[in-house]
Amino acid sequence: MSRRINLNTLVVPDPQLCGWFEANGIDPGTIPMAQEVLVDGDQLTYVEFEADDDGHLKIAYDNAGEPYRPQRIVTRTILSAPEDHNL
Repeated sequence: MSRRINLNTLVVPDPQLCGWFEANGIDPGTIPMAQEVLVDGDQLTYVEFEADDDGHLKIAYDNAGEPYRPQRIVTRTILSAPEDHNL
């Protein structure tokens, strides 16, 4: 069974979402909050900001020279279910 979890919340940072990401080995600071994550069986798919080899978030520049943070789609096995965090 699959479901989507909307990360847009009135409370930022949301302690339940942060706890869930941390329990799954994900740094909440690398996650854009304007997204829905997909939980499909034991798989979690989400968008995260790209980081360099030192763990610093990358900054890129568009054709107009404006900075932005590159993003990538990640799928990983769930270690802690969303229900364990009241999500």
